[in-house]
Amino acid sequence: MRSWCRSSGRSPTSDGEIPETLREQGVQSLLIVPVRGAQSTLGGLWIGYSYPMIAAAEREMVVLYAKTAGAVLENWRLFDQVSNAHDRLASILASTAEGMLMATRQGRIATANEALTNLLGIPHESLEGRMINDLCDHPELDAIREHLSEICNAIRCVSRGHCSAHEGEFVLSGTVTRNLAWTVMPVRGNTKKHTAALLVLQDVTAERQREKLRQDLAYMIVHDLRSPLTNMMVSTDLLLKQISGPINNAQERIIQIASDNSEQMLDLVNALLDIPRLEQRQLELQTQPAELFELVEGVFARIERIAGERHIRLHNNTIELPPICVDISLTRRVLQNLVDNSTKFSPQNGQIFVNARVATPDMLPSNHAPGRWALLEVADEGPGVPEEFRRIIFEMYGQAPTGKGRGTGLGLAFCKLAVAAHGGTVWVEDRPEGGALFRFTLPLL
Repeated sequence: MRSWCRSSGRSPTSDGEIPETLREQGVQSLLIVPVRGAQSTLGGLWIGYSYPMIAAAEREMVVLYAKTAGAVLENWRLFDQVSNAHDRLASILASTAEGMLMATRQGRIATANEALTNLLGIPHESLEGRMINDLCDHPELDAIREHLSEICNAIRCVSRGHCSAHEGEFVLSGTVTRNLAWTVMPVRGNTKKHTAALLVLQDVTAERQREKLRQDLAYMIVHDLRSPLTNMMVSTDLLLKQISGPINNAQERIIQIASDNSEQMLDLVNALLDIPRLEQRQLELQTQPAELFELVEGVFARIERIAGERHIRLHNNTIELPPICVDISLTRRVLQNLVDNSTKFSPQNGQIFVNARVATPDMLPSNHAPGRWALLEVADEGPGVPEEFRRIIFEMYGQAPTGKGRGTGLGLAFCKLAVAAHGGTVWVEDRPEGGALFRFTLPLL
């Protein structure tokens, strides 16, 4: 038996007849079978026989062979495509300054670039194919073991689709100290499902240095403002007390306005100085027993003239509260900011109430720290705070677009940090009778 075979993307003839060249070689019959992959036809397999009739068994064998050949060819093409894509990805990863690592759902490192190991300061070695724990347990990274553990947990969580993107920042000390910011984000396949996690590591050292320089410069400028402001306040106070001689009513009013504005500016300076220290927990509290009623009375005395001009009545309902254990200076400024804020937003002939009671567990937020707490309230009859702005107003420079005037956006941010430094919480609600109800907690003695 003689046979002749060939694989091609097209049939040997256009009309299905056996070519003369094959007839001269003794081919009497021709079997043509398509070579198909899973998604497309890759070509055709045709076999010439020296006898006119082809047995069914031979036909089945040829069909099976064609299927096998199709699978092999398709896999070869897919391998070639994947190889080319991998080479392109490797080129991209090699050219970027950011460290990048991709991990599968099983925690295996699919790819990682040299920038990653350079940023971490470890020898460059192939991480591909190894488990993510091999990086997170690297013996030369003991100094940042806690941060690496957080990154690994984020990679596992994100790659399995249990959570969304995570980010963080840490300082890597060594020959050169670096600030490194990291982000773990999901990688989704064609089905839009989480298939892997991508870690991006960035060197933000220069950015942090510029930020620190700006902060130091601002701190220096603001700090230097405190001394002349204090001198101005002392001078206006001496004039108001008529130490240097009598003044008339018009002069007294002008000097009082200057004194009030000097106090407001000093409050702003103190807030600008203290907010960064509170954020970084560098402000040491000087706690001592204090009577809240006396603190509120002192705050009322300071704003009594401004409130009187608008016929706003002030109510101090804190007489029965037990002593609190607080930093008196910070607490007075918290009360001052909240009452000032209520005065600003209160209508003519309005009222402001400062209330206090011993808090029971049901009065506190669900995540509040345990212990004995005083619950304080500053309530007004103003427009209130829309729900969508109740978080924003406690952030730096955050303000709600309501009311007649606009402040600096620092007062409530200071209140939040000062109360948090005591272990308490501050929040705002709607007052049942109308207006805003600011609530905060402070520790009892």
